[in-house]
Amino acid sequence: MGIAGTATGFAIVDAVNAKLLPHERFDPLGWWLLKTLRLHGEYRRLYPSGGLLRRQGQLLLAFLGCLLLIGVLLGFGLPEVSFFGAVGGFGVWLMYFRKVAN
Repeated sequence: MGIAGTATGFAIVDAVNAKLLPHERFDPLGWWLLKTLRLHGEYRRLYPSGGLLRRQGQLLLAFLGCLLLIGVLLGFGLPEVSFFGAVGGFGVWLMYFRKVAN
């Protein structure tokens, strides 16, 4: 999942950079939240029906599910695992699945 998510992220950067002017392109190294949100916004603007963000979100949800399963197997309590799952799932929804008004 990690390699597939990283490959999808690079595909998103490549797709966006292909349609931007040279001085507007994203450097593939050095990521932080605001740069990621700007990339997602550009991808949604340039590819309104594109599926790469959705695919990356699905991979992230699968990773989150694995982390939750590991937490349960390690003996973490249901409240802790549920809280982590709810916060993580909400964060993934915000970044990858919600419809953004133009």
